[in-house]
Amino acid sequence: MVLILDWEWLDARWVSFIGMCAILAACIGGYHLDSGWNRDQFYLWQALQSVGAAMIVMPLSHDEHQ
Repeated sequence: MVLILDWEWLDARWVSFIGMCAILAACIGGYHLDSGWNRDQFYLWQALQSVGAAMIVMPLSHDEHQ
């Protein structure tokens, strides 16, 4: 994520927005799991949530004045 944020033309707010969309998709997808779900269905939603969390936190901790 730090390599992506080092691009001059990329605004960190867009990275955070995409991260929030990924977490929203993970929440909606996880909501539709029922008693018949299996482990493979769960991995996709967990991956989206972890990538989304990194995309939200990294712009906050990234130093703008390098």
